[in-house]
Amino acid sequence: MSVLSRRIAGSVLVLASLLLLPATAWAQAEDDPFRKAIALRGDKKWAEMADEMRRAIGINPTESTRKVQVRARIIFGGNSTEYLPHFYLGEALKNQGNCAAAVAEWETSEDQKVILGVQQALADLRAGYKECAAKGVLLRDGYQQQLTSTEQSYNDAVNSYKRLETLRGTNPEVFKDGEGDFERARQDLNLAYKSLLKARVSRLAADFGESKNATTRVTSALRPLEAKLTNAISARTLIAQQSAETQQVLAKIETTERAIDAVKIALPPELATARDSGRALIKSSRERLGVAEKTQSATAAGEALRQAQEAADALAKVLEQLNGLARSEAQQRFQQLVAAATEQLSFVTNSFETLDRLVVEKAAQLTPEMAKENESLQKSRSAIQRRFESSRKNENAAGIEEAMRLAVEARAKIDALIKQFGPATLRERGVHEALERAARLYFSGEYQQVLSALDPLGSAVDVLLQVHVHLFRAASLYALYVRSGEVDNKLRNDALTEIRRCKEIEPGFQPSPKAFSPRFLAFFQDSGTPGAPSARTAAAQ
Repeated sequence: MSVLSRRIAGSVLVLASLLLLPATAWAQAEDDPFRKAIALRGDKKWAEMADEMRRAIGINPTESTRKVQVRARIIFGGNSTEYLPHFYLGEALKNQGNCAAAVAEWETSEDQKVILGVQQALADLRAGYKECAAKGVLLRDGYQQQLTSTEQSYNDAVNSYKRLETLRGTNPEVFKDGEGDFERARQDLNLAYKSLLKARVSRLAADFGESKNATTRVTSALRPLEAKLTNAISARTLIAQQSAETQQVLAKIETTERAIDAVKIALPPELATARDSGRALIKSSRERLGVAEKTQSATAAGEALRQAQEAADALAKVLEQLNGLARSEAQQRFQQLVAAATEQLSFVTNSFETLDRLVVEKAAQLTPEMAKENESLQKSRSAIQRRFESSRKNENAAGIEEAMRLAVEARAKIDALIKQFGPATLRERGVHEALERAARLYFSGEYQQVLSALDPLGSAVDVLLQVHVHLFRAASLYALYVRSGEVDNKLRNDALTEIRRCKEIEPGFQPSPKAFSPRFLAFFQDSGTPGAPSARTAAAQ
């Protein structure tokens, strides 16, 4: 090698030495706490060793196979050792009597895996595990199992406590009896928490057991308390629901009561009794509802609802039947009204027939004014008939009444027009000859002849004043029955049959007291069930 080459090589070596000096110095400074700790290990100064190892970990927590010179100390057969700060810290802690912390550091060392390649250190670690386990300290798997199960038990107890605390906050009135148990559970929960914190550090099965025992007491106390509180809340909710339903039913009942009062017919005795029973149930329901709300009795609330529903059903049936009676009575009144209007229209028809005949027979007496009136009446006749037919079809009572009023007015005008031709006989006014003859015979006391005179009419339904046909038959049969000494019951029964026909034709029909005897009137009233009263009475013709 030439002199120049040697000079260049020397310069490079010097430069390299200069570049390496800072890094080496830095590495020596980083390893100082570790070296000090190893030195203190030799002197068995475990507390000071632990402090230095913690400083080393603070600088570099990662274990390494890198050898660290330890200055004349023999470590595992040499004066250098791998960088294993967690292992050595665990050793220091174990020798201080803190096995739990030692095991935690050894597990960290194992997790970093470097120690698995250092046989002597690994053997010492396992021996340390065995020594600490003999003292009751839980190793990795046992510790993790105990920690997981204890934390789960504690969390379950906490959740149970929080649920109950929420229920307690929203329902303080039903929680009074459980305050003592709840406070004891709170104290045990605090104890379980403290024991769990202690067990995490001590890694002792006994500490985990103390935490679990405390959480078991919490759960044992809270479970029945929560069930009791939940049941009480459910009962209050049910009572509130039933109370609300009862109030709704009672409100509907008030509507039904008003509807009953609005029906303008008297309550029959059986419906009056049913209504009284319903009202008694209403009163009892209100009383039971008051008891339920005062004592929070679900039984009383249920009884109140049941009685209210029974009352509602009973009164609804009363209203339904009453409406049925009202409809029946209204229909009966309507039929009576139709019958009366039909009779008036029959009178009008007969009067028109008489008028038409007179216009033909006595044309010479017909003045222009009379002809004009006749024409006007003929037009009104068609209008009245149309109104009547439409009102009957639509069951319009007001329309029927109006048609009847117009018919009465028209008849009066027709009769007035007829009188201008001269006096009119009953037959000219539309009364059947047989009925006219029967009336005269009856008032003459010829009762058997009355029956004979009416025979030609039979059961005809188109005879004007048809109800009078049956009336004169009934009156004559009854008179013959009285003459028999009231022994011929066939006469009496036949008289009753004729009276029933009168009432079928016009339920409210009443004979005139001016034309018939009080005794017959009483017999007429007592026969069958009289219909609704009518404004019409029979006039003796």
